[in-house]
Amino acid sequence: MSLVQNTPTDIVSMFTHRFFDFNRSFLVPFDLKENDDEYIIELDLPGFDKNEISISVENNVLLVSAERETQEEEDNPYQVLHRERLAQKYERKIKFRRPIDTTKASVEYNDGVLVIKLPKTEASKPTKLTL
Repeated sequence: MSLVQNTPTDIVSMFTHRFFDFNRSFLVPFDLKENDDEYIIELDLPGFDKNEISISVENNVLLVSAERETQEEEDNPYQVLHRERLAQKYERKIKFRRPIDTTKASVEYNDGVLVIKLPKTEASKPTKLTL
C-alpha cells in the first residue's frame, strides 16, 4: 500500500501534510486490512450524510471524499454569536499495488464509519505450487 501524496520535508509541512491534503482539504483517517481475498478499508466520516460522500476507483486508486456546506438557517430568530461548524471537505486517496475487482466491491456506512470491501482479482491472489 502506498498513499498518493508527496513526502513532507520540514516541520511545518509535516504538520500540514498529516492533517491536510495539498488542496487544503482534511485527510480522512483510515485503517486498511487485507486477507488473501480482499482489502477492507475503514474510514471515519462522522456527521456526514450518505449523499455528501463520494467514492470512486480509477487505475487501482481509491478516492473517498466528503463535503459539507455551511448550513445557513433562514427565518432563524437567533443571532449566531460563534460558529466553528463551517463548510468541510475531506479527501483520501489510496493506491493498491495489486489489481482489485471493483465489480464485486461493497460499501457500508454506519455510525460515521465507512467500510469499503474491495476483492482482489483472481490473478492477484496468492497461489501455492506443489512439487
